[in-house]
Amino acid sequence: MTHEIMNSITPISSLADTLQKNLQLAIEHPEKTRLELEDLNAGVKTIKNRSEGLLKFAKTYRSLSKVTQLNLQRVKIEDLFNNIQRLMEPSIKAKNIHVEFNITSPKLELDIDMHLIEQVLINLILNAVDACKNGENALKLY
Repeated sequence: MTHEIMNSITPISSLADTLQKNLQLAIEHPEKTRLELEDLNAGVKTIKNRSEGLLKFAKTYRSLSKVTQLNLQRVKIEDLFNNIQRLMEPSIKAKNIHVEFNITSPKLELDIDMHLIEQVLINLILNAVDACKNGENALKLY
């Protein structure tokens, strides 16, 4: 994570430093230094965009890192997918998409944190729906 943050902070800092030096020169020597407003605008816009990307990354990491302890319980896989089906069906049907879960071993059980796995499955389904929104019969999960 440090690597990812540094990859964003280093160019932001460098660009901000360059812009600040150019502004300072224009303030101190207005007759010698012409301030290019288009360059200034482009630099500030770049800093803003990269900062927003870094904030989004940090928020995502924060939401992922909140889980400190797993609440493991034995869950039948069939029950897990039936819960997901009930939860997702209304919003999926509203988009004219059919999601079908094919469970080959109904007696299969796993020790999982039900809430976390449900969240993962929900995210996967929503991402798949978004990726396949223009395709007919494009989404099948097995």
